[in-house]
Amino acid sequence: MCCIFSLTNSSLLSVCLSLVKPFIYILFILCFLGVSQKSLALTAHSINVIIGNKPKVVGIEGASKKHGFTVNGVLYSSNTNNLSDTQINQFDGNLTIKDFIIKDYAMNDLDVTANYDDTDGDGIRNNTPFTVEKTTYSWFDNKGIKIENNEKIIGCASDISMPLTLTITTKVKTYSEYGVPNESEYVDITQKYKIMAKPEICYAKPYGMILYPQYVWGSVRPVPYQGSLDCLLSGYAEHEFELSMDENFVDLRETRGWNYDNSRERDSYCGGGYNANVFDPVNGFKVSASPHFPTTGFPGAKFQLIMTGHQDDFEYTFSATPNDSITVDKQGYVMLIKKPIGPVTITAKFKHDEQIPEQNYTFNLTGIWALPQGQIDKVYTYQQVVNMCGGESKLPTRSEMSNSPNAPASWIKYPYKWDAFTRDIGQGLLSEWGMTSKETYPDSNWFTHYFWFYSKDKYLGPYGDNNHLFDRFAIDAWIGQIGVWAYAQQLRGVCIQ
Repeated sequence: MCCIFSLTNSSLLSVCLSLVKPFIYILFILCFLGVSQKSLALTAHSINVIIGNKPKVVGIEGASKKHGFTVNGVLYSSNTNNLSDTQINQFDGNLTIKDFIIKDYAMNDLDVTANYDDTDGDGIRNNTPFTVEKTTYSWFDNKGIKIENNEKIIGCASDISMPLTLTITTKVKTYSEYGVPNESEYVDITQKYKIMAKPEICYAKPYGMILYPQYVWGSVRPVPYQGSLDCLLSGYAEHEFELSMDENFVDLRETRGWNYDNSRERDSYCGGGYNANVFDPVNGFKVSASPHFPTTGFPGAKFQLIMTGHQDDFEYTFSATPNDSITVDKQGYVMLIKKPIGPVTITAKFKHDEQIPEQNYTFNLTGIWALPQGQIDKVYTYQQVVNMCGGESKLPTRSEMSNSPNAPASWIKYPYKWDAFTRDIGQGLLSEWGMTSKETYPDSNWFTHYFWFYSKDKYLGPYGDNNHLFDRFAIDAWIGQIGVWAYAQQLRGVCIQ
């Protein structure tokens, strides 16, 4: 110190500066170390936020059970215990796809406890804990074909393979209150249900209706003609009566005597139409009818059992005596080969669920068994037909073939010009099978084009037993009308067994 005081002022300043510099360096280093510790602390905190876990939507299986639909105001879902998510669910076959109103999945279908999880322990957000997207759905049949038409019934004659698969999906996500990140990934809440129409046999449809749906029921009406009432095909105007009988314009009749809306009900005077209690003009005879169709038949007669859903969904077997009197194919087509003895039972078994009971359809041919005779394009006199059949008793009566108002034995007058059969059961072969020809029943021996054939009913007319010009009632296989023909006129031949 003594040495210092002896220094000059300039020297003193130099010494002091040399002492201050190290002090400043030390102070700077201490400050830097302090800042670095804070920086390290901030970096560590930032890393902790980034590696935090997202919340999750959990309990997917339970959440999916709340998917469902309403039918006729009733909610169906696995959660409400009236819809199975493991077995096939049966519904009324008269329902359409659009009758199944899919429920919109909502936020309140999710539970803040059962459907939320966060591994970091962050609680669920109180305000809007979930986001629920729009519910989507799709229908597929059992063959994997997407169903686009939602207005078609799923049951009788729908041609939709069962069971149907309904898939309902909603995307959802959840949120934590304070976590970072606080938003989950979207997850799919999906549920599948198996739906089918209650399996049943709906109709028995004659094959002629399948091949020629334009010729289902006869259309005739009464009109004034030559001072009295007569019957005319519905497609002709009253002033066209003569035209309707003109053989030069016979082709016009093909469309003018069938399927007119105003002739669906039987006319008491002329006949035609159909009995709506037992017959559907699109699908054939109802299984609710008693007795069942058919009660009459002929070799090559054919009909199809119309099922709910698709015909391929069922396996068909039969019981008949003799066993070779009928055949049944994979599409439910039944063909008569020869007249069965007693009842015939067709069994349809649903292929895709062994628990579903078999469906049975039984019929009994208590009516006539017709046997068209001769060469398919030849015609014969009455006596020739009698000889072919083995006696007059082997010819059919009018009423065994047709239920035209002119067909009963009590009808002894000259028939009306255009009477017709009415589609019904147990009232004649034509009333059941419709137009019978080689075209409508290709496996049969029915004739083509010219359809008149003899009955054994004699028309006495004004001359009694001495009448040999017009003395036999005949039947037209085209529309079931009744006519009178000369004994020697050449017509088709039909016998009965």
